[in-house]
Amino acid sequence: MARKKAKNSTGTGILIIFALAFGAFASIPKNAWIAIGIVACIVAIMWLLATRTKRQLEQIQRSASATTHLREPRSKDVTFSMHEVASSNMSEEPSDFFTVQLGSPPSASFKIPDASKQKSDTRWVPAGESVTVSGFSLPGGMLYVGSALGRYDAQEPSLINPKLRITKSYVDIEERLMPYWPSFHSISPEARRGYLQWLEGGRRDPLADTGYVFLFFYGLERRALVDAVSDPQVKAEIPLITKEVQRLLDIYGDNRSFRGYAEGFLDYLSNQALNPNLYLGPPPDAVAYSYEMPLPLRIGLGQHAANKRPLDANWALAWALADPNISKRTPVTRCKEVFAALFKLKYASTHPTGLILAQNKTKLKASYRPASAVLMAPAVNLGDLPDVMATSGTRKNLQLIVELCTSELEPYSRYLGRNAENAEALEGLLQLPVTLWPAPARAELDDLQHRIGDDLIAMSFGELAGRFKSAGALSRDKVLALARALESLHIGMEPDVLAGSKTPKAEDQIALFVTQP
Repeated sequence: MARKKAKNSTGTGILIIFALAFGAFASIPKNAWIAIGIVACIVAIMWLLATRTKRQLEQIQRSASATTHLREPRSKDVTFSMHEVASSNMSEEPSDFFTVQLGSPPSASFKIPDASKQKSDTRWVPAGESVTVSGFSLPGGMLYVGSALGRYDAQEPSLINPKLRITKSYVDIEERLMPYWPSFHSISPEARRGYLQWLEGGRRDPLADTGYVFLFFYGLERRALVDAVSDPQVKAEIPLITKEVQRLLDIYGDNRSFRGYAEGFLDYLSNQALNPNLYLGPPPDAVAYSYEMPLPLRIGLGQHAANKRPLDANWALAWALADPNISKRTPVTRCKEVFAALFKLKYASTHPTGLILAQNKTKLKASYRPASAVLMAPAVNLGDLPDVMATSGTRKNLQLIVELCTSELEPYSRYLGRNAENAEALEGLLQLPVTLWPAPARAELDDLQHRIGDDLIAMSFGELAGRFKSAGALSRDKVLALARALESLHIGMEPDVLAGSKTPKAEDQIALFVTQP
């Protein structure tokens, strides 16, 4: 009875424990059950993968042991192809094999060839040398030819790979066939042929798509920014590269994008050795509407500031033209010579002793952003020069003079817009102060003054107008303007139209005489 009672007590205890456990499980939230299920699935998947990997390794070892036995029972070397695991096909090419020692201590017999030590077929074709690629004879050299140059993720875009496909049909090189950043290995076969056609033609077709020019330009950048840095012999080629870039600028400089990169590249190359006395000479040539101020000009202006040298009219004009932050309207470029002369006159009268540039704390840093997307240019050490572009005081003064000159030249600019072929005709010159007349017209005025002397001379009005290339009969406004121009040189005219006399005709006689100041 006691034993039976104990048995019943045990069963009752089990039921109580089961009920408590069931209650505990039932109290677990649903989200917790989901998390437990996910963890269990992950563990199961990892276990299956580990088991599968172990079986594959055992299979490879058995295959290697069998191969060793077939080759030479006394040796523990096993030779097999990397492709054998996938296809079980043995290869006779030794380049596809490597050796593994089984059942022996670690050995140095396992070795993968170093790709960097393998012989490359890529070379730089020197200037003046011709090379033939895919049947095209490319004169002039200065390009890379081969199958690989640069890192895998940064292949040289200008590299001409003869192994790549070239279309057989002729290509119109005026048509745009390439993206903004072209690369020989990624462009189409048609674009590759167009590029080879352009190279074969001497790189001088003015109507060719600018993409071909950039593709060639990338190679010049690499030669100067990469190869020349570590090789003194390559550095000696810089003058030839500079000459070639300048030649390309003369042909394709109308493209603003290419002009910006090419001029920046030339500035960068020309300032590798800094001239400490650059500011003492004339300013570098400046072009209006450039993307940024040329580096030599910024260096010269920085030297002006560092040495507290007053800025003369020539340097002030160069700054005004090259600074992209100074707004400039059409007269600046349409009549640039007249604008330059007027600007210098205005600057000299406004700042007779010249402006002193502020020595700001921002230092000049010279850099060049290559057109090639895979290159970076080393920084140029410019010493302790202030960056004048970081200040606004001088710029505001120059902007004011530019606006004054532009307003004064607008009538003449409009005349040139309608009569570009008659830029030196009297009708146009009368839109300008006499001091700004071109040299031929000034020579005629000097001759008149010499003939008049202290007396007077007589001639027909048509003869007078003809001496200044008049295009026809002058209106009264033009005759009045001519009389004022002569009066500014102390030459009087009779009949005196300024006093109200009638407008003379071409056949009417007039008298020119000297007047007192």
